[in-house]
Amino acid sequence: MKISGIKYHSSDSTEFTSVQETISAKSVESINFIYQGYEYHFWVSNDPENSLNQKVQKSIPITGHHESVQNIFRICCGLSSEQIGTREGFKSFKSAIKSGKEKGNLGPLFSRLYIDVQAVLRSIYSSTSLRAGVIDKFSAAADLAVKIFGDLSSKSALVSGDKSFFEEIKEALEEKDIGSIMSLEEYKVGDDELSSIDIFVIGEGAASKLDKIYELVPKLTKSKDSSFLLLDFGSAASSLHKLGNISNVYYTHASSLDSVISRNLNIRRDAIPETEKIIESRVKDFLNWSESDKWDISKSIIARSHQMQKVFELIYKVAPTDAIVIISGETGTGKELVAKAIHKSSKRGDKPFIAINCGAIPENLLESTLFGYVKGAFTGAVENKPGIFHAADGGVLFLDEIAELPMMLQVKLLRALQDNEITPVGGNSSTKVNVRIMAATNKDLLNQVKEKKFREDLYYRLNVVEIVVPPLRERVDDILALANHFLRDHSNRTKYEKFKLSDSAADLLIQYQWPGNVRELQNVIERAAVLSDSSTILPSDLPEGIMENSNTPLSDSSTKEMTLEELEEKHIRITLNKNNYNYGSVADLLGIGRTTLWRKMKKYGIISTGE
Repeated sequence: MKISGIKYHSSDSTEFTSVQETISAKSVESINFIYQGYEYHFWVSNDPENSLNQKVQKSIPITGHHESVQNIFRICCGLSSEQIGTREGFKSFKSAIKSGKEKGNLGPLFSRLYIDVQAVLRSIYSSTSLRAGVIDKFSAAADLAVKIFGDLSSKSALVSGDKSFFEEIKEALEEKDIGSIMSLEEYKVGDDELSSIDIFVIGEGAASKLDKIYELVPKLTKSKDSSFLLLDFGSAASSLHKLGNISNVYYTHASSLDSVISRNLNIRRDAIPETEKIIESRVKDFLNWSESDKWDISKSIIARSHQMQKVFELIYKVAPTDAIVIISGETGTGKELVAKAIHKSSKRGDKPFIAINCGAIPENLLESTLFGYVKGAFTGAVENKPGIFHAADGGVLFLDEIAELPMMLQVKLLRALQDNEITPVGGNSSTKVNVRIMAATNKDLLNQVKEKKFREDLYYRLNVVEIVVPPLRERVDDILALANHFLRDHSNRTKYEKFKLSDSAADLLIQYQWPGNVRELQNVIERAAVLSDSSTILPSDLPEGIMENSNTPLSDSSTKEMTLEELEEKHIRITLNKNNYNYGSVADLLGIGRTTLWRKMKKYGIISTGE
């Protein structure tokens, strides 16, 4: 899947309502935002016939994958603006990402792109002069105040101007930690308060208030032994500059800041070639990643629920890093699959992924299994043998059931994590290793620490990023998707006919609590496929425990004390699951239009899966 994009003047947006609806309804992922007077739409479609792009193309030209990704980077870095290096583009993109998450429109490509944009900004800001100095008058004025007063935290400012002017200068001064700032138009300032004012900022249109300003300034400066700054953003032809003759008053007109701004803009322009190189390098990396299969963790983790989309989001964030990850969750939730997804999506994806269950190996063998041993270390050690730390060198070592690791080995593991060195059993010298650690547990490690069963220092060393995999009962939207996946897998492995779930069997699966989580569901589906007398799985093919512990969907017992909205959400989710997210069929069954269905799905946070 690839990113496409369109751009049009925001004043023309009403002409493209149908285009926006098409993108929203057909895309797998989409974001939109307004920047510099233009509205931008970017989307991802898995439509093999490209009908979405063709439909949009009739109304407005679209940009392809490479150009769209490049445009997003350039907007975020401030290269698509006269104010070079401004962060306004990134703020708009960040807001669009946040909105996309809330609406369920975000997936792997935009999640990863957002991470890459942040990385590029850090690189550019640290290695180029793209953000050198200030390039707007408000920030330049705030800088001038700092030069005059130094620390502004004990200083007060008074502003004369309209609301938008006040907000602009307020933001600039607050970035410099101004103590307080008041609007002359909104506050009744008494004479006793005027003597505490250090900075007076006068906005455009001050000519109509000259008499009042001439009266105010002497009061502002009265009984002040320290400096007083008068910032004039009004007409250059005004006579306010005469106030600069008052003792201790620094009068500055905003036009005098133009030379500072011009110099800073030239410095920023000089950084553009190097910035473009950094962007293009990152664009190539992103394109290589997006056009490979590394990003598509949906093939290994079947999930539609918004709870699992949050897990996916964390996977996309941590995958490009080498951060230690601890994955927690009940037995059978798929913690190792999460670890493998992180590994596959990372730069170590072509290196080893070595998994070990810390509770399955006897304590007297676990140390040598992890760290290896040297010849003569113990009876039977007839030669040197490397451990799995060596086997995982360059890749990932996944420590499952980490809570079962003996205390003695916890000390040695901590040292290995801190120093990136291991010492084999019986050895006197250590060896450097390059291993990313991931761990998993179905226990509350912090509680284990309190009970003195797990070392506190190791806990905090491991708990850099925690990913909590929710139990299956909390992500009902995934149940039928997983069940159908397991049925297809069984058919592919056994070469038998294709199976499908009957509506009544599907209802029972949805209502069951699944204490054994995904692993239990997989076993139930496997059993049903083996025992079924036809290609349709019936309730009689399911274990008795499922029938006994399930409620009929939308029955009195399952809808007791539910609001009308909750009832509607549940009915939509069940209908979507039973019809494998075929939106046309679902809309027909519910008796509503597709647009209404999409609006309700977004309202209830139901993740779309494309068509």
